[in-house]
Order: sequence, then structure tokens, then C-alpha cells
Amino acid sequence: SFQDRLPSRCLRPRSRAVAMSVWSGARDPPAPGGWFDGQGFWLNEVAGEEVGEDDERLSPEERADFEAQADDAGDNIQYVEMSIDDERCRIPRSANSGVLRLGSLNHDPAGLRSALLTSFDLIEDVAWLKGELMLPGSVPLTFCMHPWPNKWQERRNMISDLLQSFENCLFHFPGGLANCGCSVHAKLILLEFDDRLRVVLSSANLKPVHWKFRNEAVWVQDFPRHPAHQQPDLSRFFGEGLDFGRVLGHFVAELLEGSRGERQRCWTETLAAFDFSGAAARLLPSCPGLATPVARRAGSLSLRLSATPAEGVAPVKSTGKQETSDQPPPSPPPPAFPSRALLVPMRRGAWEVHRLEDGGASDDGAGGSASEAGREAASSVTATPAAWMPGQIWQSILSWISTLNRRPANILGVLRPHSCEALAAAQGFGHRIPQTVDVEVVEEVDEYGQPCLTILVRAALEGPSPSGWDPRAGALLAHLEENYGFYALREHLSQEVWRQEEERHYVSMSSAVESSDEAWFDDLDRFVGRSAARWVGPQIVAPAGDGPVADVYASLQEQGRLVTHSAPQHSRGRELMENHSKVLVRQFWHPDAAAPYGWVYVGSHNLTKAAWGSVVEAEGGERLWVGNRELGVLLIQPRHEAGRGAGGGLFSRTPLPFRVPALPADLSGREIVSTWVEQAEEQAEQWDWSTQNWWQQEWNGWSSWSDDEEDGQDWRLAKRNWWWWA
Repeated sequence: SFQDRLPSRCLRPRSRAVAMSVWSGARDPPAPGGWFDGQGFWLNEVAGEEVGEDDERLSPEERADFEAQADDAGDNIQYVEMSIDDERCRIPRSANSGVLRLGSLNHDPAGLRSALLTSFDLIEDVAWLKGELMLPGSVPLTFCMHPWPNKWQERRNMISDLLQSFENCLFHFPGGLANCGCSVHAKLILLEFDDRLRVVLSSANLKPVHWKFRNEAVWVQDFPRHPAHQQPDLSRFFGEGLDFGRVLGHFVAELLEGSRGERQRCWTETLAAFDFSGAAARLLPSCPGLATPVARRAGSLSLRLSATPAEGVAPVKSTGKQETSDQPPPSPPPPAFPSRALLVPMRRGAWEVHRLEDGGASDDGAGGSASEAGREAASSVTATPAAWMPGQIWQSILSWISTLNRRPANILGVLRPHSCEALAAAQGFGHRIPQTVDVEVVEEVDEYGQPCLTILVRAALEGPSPSGWDPRAGALLAHLEENYGFYALREHLSQEVWRQEEERHYVSMSSAVESSDEAWFDDLDRFVGRSAARWVGPQIVAPAGDGPVADVYASLQEQGRLVTHSAPQHSRGRELMENHSKVLVRQFWHPDAAAPYGWVYVGSHNLTKAAWGSVVEAEGGERLWVGNRELGVLLIQPRHEAGRGAGGGLFSRTPLPFRVPALPADLSGREIVSTWVEQAEEQAEQWDWSTQNWWQQEWNGWSSWSDDEEDGQDWRLAKRNWWWWA
């Protein structure tokens, strides 16, 4: 039955006993005040189900109440909540086996010192969040989320509610890449207590509908304060066994770059007070831009800096992989492989980026007319700024004056102030600044959705491992170059042995699947160390129910990789809920130990190119084009540890929200909706294509990207207008 329905290329020999084994288990969270060890994850506690006014289970009185509430709320209420304890609810209580509530994360409201929370969606119900998470009104709070520049009124309402509910509240909307991706898609919660820092990574936005009515996955670990926490020390982020702390510090510092109230400095100092050496998981980040594989070695730091382009600088076109289908490309063309440039110091901490001309400088020193012109320009400016003049304005004036003394074609741009701070901090820790760097020009958008060009500068610094502290440490952490997306997967999984012949389950459950492109899934397999398999990529769990599905799932069914959402043995009823979790599992069977081993990913990464990245091949090497800010964890049980630990090791602590082995899905009877509906004419009618007017349009790269947002419409059917713009 199972094998009869699979294409022949999907078959592989396996014993019946092994095929029918289910290695997935749930456990209860620690008691209030107990410590989360991070050695597994939990599912969210289900409150019940959403019921529309036409549901036959509603009584006439309930239907009348629904209509009255909808009228009072301006038709914003689209459902009523039917409790899981109601005998009419289709979701059984067994769905809440070994689950975690959002409210159980704050065990000590009175002892909460500060909190940081991120979300993709705007916070619709601030009162619910404050009450559910038991956030005191006086605690310093930092909120980071996707800007949603096309939702100004909702954004204003949210900010107003936050300011009325909390005395010390800061909200920050980072920028991102133009025409693609999510500025903030990570779901991170940091709760600082007197004795610990609680790190929470989940797939749920800060909305009741996600925490109460969707399948979500939640990972939590508590980290103790460092014994010598009186003084922050950057060495707690660097060194063997401290990768988790370094990546977390980098992600938070980069996320808060440009925020008000010195929150970047405050949170960097806070993180530096805790001990991350006991991390039970590997942290996997993604950050918008063109990612480079990072090979770490002692005595070196790789920084990713940014510069404001000079007039006339423009982004270059992609020389990367091309789509093989007839569909429009799912992302705008990334820039080509970086070129070389000179990093020229100016007065008062300013740095300029110059074209590396023929016969110019090498890696060992300066040379060429660009560098000489830079030095000559710097020495020709002898004035000092007035006491009232801000340093940033003085740097702009200095750059303008010095540019007059050289050929304009020589200068590419000026490093931005935060990048200058990162270089200054690196110098303070004893690192030597190189003169020859890699550069590329990319198009980004600011927090208001407005397009802008940025020069990315990659600089390799030599020097001792940072120790001690510097007020600019946050800028240094923010500009560290880390492995993102696919590269982060490879960094951690390549350290272990994964035998292909012992693979038993390779399954993904995601709230968004962008494409059935086998070339991209082949890249995924390559980065996780999978080869010589009978099919490309993981099996993918189909959306639950009998409603319409996107045509990508029909393509996956044709490939033999689409599987049904069956009830997990530990939490029956989960198959009846709409999924919003992001889980990727690869499970093996060790024949000698007669036990499973493998790994599980949980976090915010959907199964999309924007989240994990798409490979860009160009002269000189391979790069990764990433569209989103994401964060998740990788839980690993190596082969040599198979059979160790009580109850099945890792997989006894990972309650997969689906059953394995999974049965092939059957989409018969379900409407297949094309995600490439004929929008070209519609977009052409709405868009002014004249070059002089494009910037006046109400444009933003995120207006139609909503893989999480609940707006009464199935996310899988959402139009992605920016594809046509690209």
C-alpha cells in the first residue's frame, strides 16, 4: 500500500520492523521555576479551534453573539473560539500531550529584569500579550519586527498600545533587501532574570491565533549568569564551545543596529554577562544579503561592513543560476561575485572605499592612484569641526571636501558610522585592518520600505581573540561574518557521520513551500551531507484538511515526495490543526546499537529560498543569496551516541507534530490553485514604469509577502507582487 503508491525511484529496501518504528516522543516541561535544558522542544498548548458563524455546531444564541461582536469590532472578528474542553470541539484533549504555554515561559514576573521579543507579524493584541506573558509595565522591553510599510495605521495602533501598556518600551523595525524577503521573520524571546537568561526560539508570532490554534514548535534553554558577571567580557562570545553565544550576540547586535535608546549596547552587555558554554543546540541564523562561507581559524575575524555609495554607483546583475522552469523568478537577481577594492582611512575615524585600479594595491599594502589620492585628500583637510557640529555631519563634510581633490570615478563610497565603529573596536582589541577588501553593491530597503543602495565590504582582520570590553563591542558583534542558512547547516552537520544507507526518515513540515525546484532541493541535500538517495530533498507534509492548495504541492505529489499529515502517536489531534511550525528532521537507524540517531531543526525557517538561501555561482566561488532574517536551532544526536540516553535519546524529546513513517498524500478532490495566476497585466495596469516616477509609487518590497500573516486568506494563495517588479 505505502510502497505501491510510491514511484519506483522513491523505493528503497528496508525491513518491515524498521519501517514501522516511530521515534518521536513528548515530555512535560519543567515545573515553574525549574530550568529548561534545551535538549528537545515542545509543541504549543492548544486552546481549541476557530469556528466561523456558519458552522453548524453553533447554537442560534452563539451565532447571534458572533454577529453582534463582529458589528462592534467593525467586522474584524472572523471566528469564535470553541474550547478544547467543549464536547463539540473536533480537536481532542490528547493534542495537548507534553506541551508548553506562552505564559509558562515567565515563571517570575517580579524578578524579570528585561525582555526582547521579535515577530514577523505586527502585534494585534497588546493586552493579550501583556497578560499571557505576564509582562510588568515597568520592565524595559524591546520589540523588533517586520516594518510592514503598507500597514501604517495598524503599525501606529500597535505602537500606541505598546506605549500605553509599558513605561519603558522600545520598538525597532530593521531594514532588509529590496523586492524580497522578510526584514524580521525570526521568532526570538529573551527573558532576563536575576539568575538566568531564558532563550526561546519558536515558529509562532506574537499573536493569539498562533499560540492557541496553530501547530507551533518551541525550543527553550536557560543559561546561568557567569560567575564573574560584574564586568562584561567579549571573550565569552569567542573560543571553543562558545559558538552559541557568539551567534546569538551577533544576531541580536545586528538586529538592533540603528535602534534608539542604546539598546544594542545594553543587550550586548546583558548577553556578555551569561555563560553559554552549556548550550544543548546549535544556533542557525539567516541574514539578508549575499552570504560567504566562513571558515573559522584562530587569530582572525571576518567583518561584513557597509558603505554609502558615491554618486553613479549601481548594482550589478546576477551571473548565478537561472531558473529552468517557465515561471517568473522567485527573487530579484542577486549581485555578481565581489570585486576587490581599497579601504582608505580618512580623518576623524572615517573610511573610504576606492576602486582597485590596474597596478593598484595588493593584499600586503597600499598602492595605486586611488590610495595616493585618498591620502593626499586627507592631508589637504586641516580644519577641525566646531564644538556644536555632530561628528557624523563632520564626516560627511570631510568626505565631500576630499572627493573634490580626486577623480570621482576612484571612490565607491564611505563606510557608514556603525561600520566605522566596528573597525575601531577591532583595532582596540589588537586587530590589524587590511587595506584590500572585497566589495559588491546590493539594493536594500530601509525601515520605511524605501529602496537604497549599499556597498557591502568584507574585511579579514588578523589579531588576538577579543577579550575585555569596549563600548563599541556591539558594533563589532553586529558586523561579524557568520555562516547563514545553508552554510550554517553545513557547518554543523559536516562534523558528524551520516550514513545514507541507514537513513529512515527525512521529512519537512513548513507553513510555506516556495518551489518544487529539484535543483534547489539538491543543494539542500548537498549542504546536509545527503547523497546517492533515491529522491531529491525531504518528503514534505501536505497542508491539513480538504481545502484548496497551491500548485507547488501538486508538483511535489508528482515527484512522489508529498506525504499526508497523519496523527502523531504522542499527540493525536494535531493532524486536525492548521500548521505553522517549521520542522526538518532526518532520522537514521544504527543496526548495531538498534537505536535511532540523526538531527532535528526547529525555528522560523520555512522551506523557502528566502529563508535558507539560493546558491549563486560566479567566477571565483559560490555564494548564497538570502532574503530573510531567521533564527532556529539544530538538535543533533551523532551516530556514535546512538542508543545512549534513556527512552530513545534525542527523539524521545522531540515531539514531531506529524507521524513517521508518513503515507503518500492524495490531493484528489482538492482545488489546486496556481500561485502564478495571471498577474502580469494587472500589475502593468497599476504600475508607472517611467524611470522618473517609480520612486513616487507606494512601493515596498514586502507589501504582498505574507507567509505567516493571518488576514482571512490562506497564505498559500497570496500574490507576490514583487516578483513581477523584479
